[in-house]
Amino acid sequence: MNKYLLDTNICIFYFKGKYRVEQRLQQAGFENCAISEITLAELVYGAECSADIEKNMNIINNFIRHVRVLPVLNAIGTYAKEKALLRKTGKMIDDLDIFIGATAIANNMILVTDNEKHLYRLSEIQIEKLDSKVIYNFRHTRKHTAGSLACTERCRSAYYKYFDVVGFQGCW
Repeated sequence: MNKYLLDTNICIFYFKGKYRVEQRLQQAGFENCAISEITLAELVYGAECSADIEKNMNIINNFIRHVRVLPVLNAIGTYAKEKALLRKTGKMIDDLDIFIGATAIANNMILVTDNEKHLYRLSEIQIEKLDSKVIYNFRHTRKHTAGSLACTERCRSAYYKYFDVVGFQGCW
């Protein structure tokens, strides 16, 4: 059974009842889903900025009773390696996104996101993207530099080729 790390935007879609995320979580099994401590921090920050802090904190606290919250400690080495690779290629992305992606890589999980624009630059990342209510899957290999032009061409090509051959995968 696949294990999924939910990105912050997927959690927000779940809270708002969008894109059948709740049904997909139930299909995948909440026990197979987790969020990073970084995602939790982003959610709490969003609640603190909202008009109804207490209501939104209750939603978040209820949610984390059903999914695991993974610490970033075991992802620190992956984070450092990925950030160094991105820096060398001049394709930096936000530190919080690197930490979320590194958490998925370090725990051998599929990152479910609606924002693969930058995260695909991480090597060895597995991403399932919510796109027009369909999820695609692609995985980097270390045969090329993540974030490079060759990477973009190869992975984007493989990304769509995979979908054409295999089609809809799993719950996501």
